[in-house]
Amino acid sequence: MMKKGELYICQAWSVHDDKFTAKWLMKTCLYLGEDISERDDGYMVINHAFLLNGKREIVSQEFLKFMKKAE
Repeated sequence: MMKKGELYICQAWSVHDDKFTAKWLMKTCLYLGEDISERDDGYMVINHAFLLNGKREIVSQEFLKFMKKAE
């Protein structure tokens, strides 16, 4: 379980997107918590927010598996 305010290191990379890899790979970021939004049809979407290089970034639940707690 990830905790707000803790630092994480991203271990994700993409063979298809060099910009993604450069942005996230082995970068330390601050976990800000869940980012919940409601679609027009009432479906609740739960994403997650990180502070990376001074910018708030939103990622899907699937992305969390690439995050390792910084030591």
